[in-house]
Amino acid sequence: MTKGIILIAYGKPEYIYMAAHMAASLRYYSPDIPITILHDDNIRYLPTQYYEFIDGFVEMDSRHLKTNGKIDPGKAKCNIIHYLPYDLNLYLDVDGLCIGDVTPLFDTDKDFCVEVTGKGGYQDDIEYNHWANPEDQWEHFELDDDTVLRTVQSSSMLFRKGEFCDNLQHALNDYFDFPHAKLKNHWGWGIPDELIYSGVLAKMKHDPSFNQSVVFFGHVHSPLSFKEIHEKYKVLSMYGNGKGRTLVKLKYIDWYNRLNINIHDFLKIDRIKEIQRLMKGKHVG
Repeated sequence: MTKGIILIAYGKPEYIYMAAHMAASLRYYSPDIPITILHDDNIRYLPTQYYEFIDGFVEMDSRHLKTNGKIDPGKAKCNIIHYLPYDLNLYLDVDGLCIGDVTPLFDTDKDFCVEVTGKGGYQDDIEYNHWANPEDQWEHFELDDDTVLRTVQSSSMLFRKGEFCDNLQHALNDYFDFPHAKLKNHWGWGIPDELIYSGVLAKMKHDPSFNQSVVFFGHVHSPLSFKEIHEKYKVLSMYGNGKGRTLVKLKYIDWYNRLNINIHDFLKIDRIKEIQRLMKGKHVG
């Protein structure tokens, strides 16, 4: 059975550069896991020194990357299954840095995993359920009254190629067009993929929990030391809304840069830019 990492890098050059840094950090912490990048023609911005860390390149169809000619990150993440190169595929957002060995994440019998942040029913106040009101979610995804909705954070996802993920892709396609007017919060101009994954997984009655911590987001000052974060998590996220805006605390942004220097020194390659500069080119503003 084949296992590997998939990253998506497309649109602005900054995404190619962040994917390069992520690939280098993955090679540092999990040297034997192959990495495939899903991309558009802007993969040409990838510096040649990073090619040795990447095992495969798959070009995505523009239909899965754009809506009305605009880059659509939510659509891209809702079409990953079309491009799975391995039997078990660990997807990671590129706006982060690997800080630990990711191979334990493959040790699951589930066909699909993602980090679950909250769960509950129609009448419950579900943590991280901020994209839409429950009544609109239940109507759009055609959920039963007793359905359990699990809210997800899609910075890390694991896909097992096969029947379940084929059915998941069909459902993502069927329910992707959530009405913009019914969004409670907006993610740029597109549809948030987390809203669609949460609703579809509820429809399929699937518990996708990783059952372990994967991504550290750093939006609050954690009581954990850097060493403890290293031990507990696999990825340090630099999430944000584009144009450099982020909730990540400065000490974790600085930590990303220090770790990135150490990783690149070890691999004997040059860094591209500091993460603050790369974050200014993110798609969603």
